[in-house]
Order: sequence, then structure tokens, then C-alpha cells
Amino acid sequence: MACGRAGRETHSGEVLDHWMQVLSEATMVQPLLVHRQEYDMERIREQLEAFPDAMYQEWLENRERFVAKLLYKHIPREVLWRLVSGIAFYEAATARDRARGETAAPSEGAAAESPVFLSQLKGQKIDAIRVLNVMYEQGRFTGRDGQKLTKKEFFTAMGQALHVDLSDYDKDLSRSLSDSTRLDKHLRVFKEMEQKMEEIWNSK
Repeated sequence: MACGRAGRETHSGEVLDHWMQVLSEATMVQPLLVHRQEYDMERIREQLEAFPDAMYQEWLENRERFVAKLLYKHIPREVLWRLVSGIAFYEAATARDRARGETAAPSEGAAAESPVFLSQLKGQKIDAIRVLNVMYEQGRFTGRDGQKLTKKEFFTAMGQALHVDLSDYDKDLSRSLSDSTRLDKHLRVFKEMEQKMEEIWNSK
């Protein structure tokens, strides 16, 4: 809270470091996890997503921007605490559940390392981002039990599966959309996919 109030004189990176430390401290997490079984995790996530100004979405997608919003929104302390404690609880409980699942059944809970690698040929990464972005926007992917996936979560998982860093997918997309690249260049990979599908169909 002190770092938040001093935000005008503090670099956002330092404030973010402070918040990350707060959220990871045992004194913050352990008391929350005591009541893990009393809460519906999906309901908690829905409440976080319903927080005004898409604050939870900002937390997931750009934590520097999340901190910047905290510094200037003048959110009442009790409301801010509910948001921060909710984030801490949800992430800690999710991480613990995942760890317990992997410990209990490693053959099921812990996926083997992906054998798939994205080609190193020029242009493959941005084309993969274009295709994955369109499929995500079409709603073709969900999280476990059909829960909503943020785009950040989706690209992080796909990057792990393909052994490529897709954490800056948004910057790559923004860069390719804002430069002099014409629409035809963005559509090229989809046209190539259409052509390949026709070849597959005709080869039957």
C-alpha cells in the first residue's frame, strides 16, 4: 500500500516487484489456503474478472500496466485488498492443486515434454502467432473443464508446447499490424493453408 501511494515518485518496476513479493509471502498465502475447500474456484475467478476496469485481465496480461492503474485509480483500500487477496488466493490455490495433482499421478498430471518444435525458418513464428490468434478469437480453445482462457495463458501454453517464446505475442502482432505490411501478407499463411487442404483433399 505504501509503495502504491508513493507511485508518483517510484518506478513502476519497483512497485511491481513489491506487489509480487507481497503476493508470494507465506503470511499472505497460508491463511487464505486454510479455507481453500470452502470456495468455488470458478466463482472466485468470475468475481476477479468482473472487477471494474478489467484490473484482473491487466494483471494477467501486463503487470506493469496493472501497477500503473493501481497508482492512479484511487481504489478504496478495502476494495483493493479484496482484489489483491483474491488474486493471491486464486493463484496460490491453483498452483497447489496443480502440484498435488502432479504429485499424486505424475503419469496423468504432469505432461511429458512436448516433442514438437516450431520450424526455425524465417517468418514461422509470426505466422504461427497469426494462425493461433485467429483460432483463439474464434473460441476454439478453452481451459480445463471448459473454463475461459485468457489470451496470455493460451499463448504461454502454446509457446511451451512448441518450445518457442510467445510471451510477446501481442507486441509481435501489434508490430506487424502497425507497420507497412499489407493485409495480403497477413492472409498469406491462411491462403497457403487453404491450398494445402485442397491438395490433401485431392490426394484422397
